Amino acid sequence: MSPSKVVITGAASGMGAALAERLRSRGTPVLGVDRESADIDADLGSRAGRRRCVERVRDLAGASLGGLVTCAGVSGHAGLPGSEVVSVNYFGTVDVMSGLRPLLAAGPSAAAVAISSIGAAVHPDLDLALVDACLAGDEEKARALADAAGPPNAYVAAKLALIRWARLNATTAEWIGAGVTLNTIAPGLVDTPMVANARRSADGRAVVDGFGVPAGRAGRPQEVAALAEFLLGGEARYLVGAVLVIDGGTEAASRPDWRPSS
Repeated sequence: MSPSKVVITGAASGMGAALAERLRSRGTPVLGVDRESADIDADLGSRAGRRRCVERVRDLAGASLGGLVTCAGVSGHAGLPGSEVVSVNYFGTVDVMSGLRPLLAAGPSAAAVAISSIGAAVHPDLDLALVDACLAGDEEKARALADAAGPPNAYVAAKLALIRWARLNATTAEWIGAGVTLNTIAPGLVDTPMVANARRSADGRAVVDGFGVPAGRAGRPQEVAALAEFLLGGEARYLVGAVLVIDGGTEAASRPDWRPSS
């Protein structure tokens, strides 16, 4: 891929760290964003942190960006309130993507990739009112609904809202019309610090250990990073608004008779 700068949120660990290492090894300049120990330290769970992230990227990136991958996220089993989960996982992604879109559009071509979750497809109890509040951009209402729903439900609702936001925006004049592809990756069970942290609680351990993975193992962060790298490259320019599942077969096993709704 080209040496244009790529911004990665959640770059200090897990999938974000794996992608940053992969791109840097190929000579691609990377600006990593995380709460600490990154090129840009910012808490994406707050509006002030998101503004700081966007402003610092503008200061450091130059005239344009070649890519943006939003890996930052928190688990629904990490002991955080649902409001924090939805603020980081949905608004922390969407606000950064929207804020950096002009820099992506300023170059000849660019790509944005949002990391969602297969939970958005296989979770049985999605809170659609919370999804709607996210898509309406009403963070205050979404936070209240997320606290009422609880962190695990807030997690999957935020991830579904993120997929819907990406699909709604990917085909618009502001994104693909400006030469910027926007796609989503939906990982299943991946061996990351977030998953390890989730296993520390009884509920989280039950969820992680109960994951059905026909491939017989958890995914590796490097496998998700390889898919993200492909989406950033020139050979993926015809992928627009796609949701790429990488889950060892979890989603296919859960609904083998899937078909598009009418």
